[in-house]
Amino acid sequence: MIRDLTIKLAVLIGTTAVCLWLTEGFRRFVRSRIVLLAVGIALLFTFIVDWTYILGVLGFPVDKLQGARHQAALVLFRILNLIVALYVVASGFRKEISRGLKDQAASKAVSITCYVAFLVIAIIAVDNLVLHKFLLLGYPRDYEQENFQRYPAPYVEFTGKPNVFDHNEFGFRGPSFKHARPDDLTIAFFGGSTGYVGNPPIAKIIEKTLETLLGHSVFVANYSVVSSNHRQHLHAIIEFLPKFRPDIVIFYGGYNETIQSAIYDPRPGYPYNFFYRSETSPFLKLLLENSATIGVIDQRTGIFTNLRKLRIEQRPLSADWDREIADKYFETLELANQVTGTIESVHFGRTKFFAFYQPYQVSKEFVSMHNQIKNRISNLRYAFDVSSEYDALGKDIYRDIVHVKQPANELMGAKIAAIVADELQKGGWGSWLWLSKNRPLDLRARENFTPSYPYPG
Repeated sequence: MIRDLTIKLAVLIGTTAVCLWLTEGFRRFVRSRIVLLAVGIALLFTFIVDWTYILGVLGFPVDKLQGARHQAALVLFRILNLIVALYVVASGFRKEISRGLKDQAASKAVSITCYVAFLVIAIIAVDNLVLHKFLLLGYPRDYEQENFQRYPAPYVEFTGKPNVFDHNEFGFRGPSFKHARPDDLTIAFFGGSTGYVGNPPIAKIIEKTLETLLGHSVFVANYSVVSSNHRQHLHAIIEFLPKFRPDIVIFYGGYNETIQSAIYDPRPGYPYNFFYRSETSPFLKLLLENSATIGVIDQRTGIFTNLRKLRIEQRPLSADWDREIADKYFETLELANQVTGTIESVHFGRTKFFAFYQPYQVSKEFVSMHNQIKNRISNLRYAFDVSSEYDALGKDIYRDIVHVKQPANELMGAKIAAIVADELQKGGWGSWLWLSKNRPLDLRARENFTPSYPYPG
């Protein structure tokens, strides 16, 4: 990281020096203040419009400029664009104002004022463009996730933004229950980003696998939202499900309910970054999202947000905090089970609830509590521990601490489908004859089912 920052800084200083040298030469050559102002304003216009848009209008294939190096080059170009524009405009204004001033002291004051204004604007530009967007210091703004994948929503804090990408009218990936057929086995699947991502995501894999295992049509609506936790999913059950009367509700998670809280808002059960999204003023958000200086200061001291205070109070990954996190997790599962049981299922009388504790790379500070969670899950009839399901695939299957490559998603989808099918076969909740049109449920298709991916057991 230090090496990358050094290289970026060296490139920036070198190119800025060259540009300012050329600009000063241009300023001395062009004595007309009108020309200087016109050139400066034109450069400011190109900065405001954004060179990506200009290149697109000119027919340049901007879709090829999505790599990190291309984006860094575009940011560098915008920085130089702004510096040159401000310098030329300041020079033009100084000449225009000073022309009508005979008093040398007044003319000098105007010159100083113009250059001070240039300096102030340049500092702000350096803070935002150079330090924040080019050198990536401070808090990341993460525009795409905040505006498309974590879109503000009542009662549940956030969902995906409705009707963008492949989001349905409620903001979730894929078709909603409005597209289910009357005789479909309907399942609502709730997860965080591990349930949201994937091509296809785990929910769709469960749907296709269950259809193979049961020999019956299945419809899975994916209610997964990036960064969401089960406490939010609990409220989402009440908000979204009763009118659709699903047969089964599945919770898939564990990481967002535990370790994510240690990294972001540390209060057990609170949504991702609640301290920032709901407890930080709009003005401070504007500063933190655009100023590298303010962001770095807050990261080190916490004087602008209350995160540092929250960490001192909650003491993430301490023994007491671990117990509170685990207790909140199981409290949420039990509440979800109770709430789900109040919904009238189309086919089962009452909607059934399943919870799956997902795999993730457990930090050494949380290993003990992770094992306790696994033990407690074994005592719940509706919860299943699948946290070891990726062990046979090795650590290379992980993209980061919790997100995985597609073969792992395929494996998990098949595992969850097999467990659900087994629970249906046991028939512990009454008659399931509707599945086979008045014939007993027949799962013999499982004997000939072979996944197209490694399946260790």
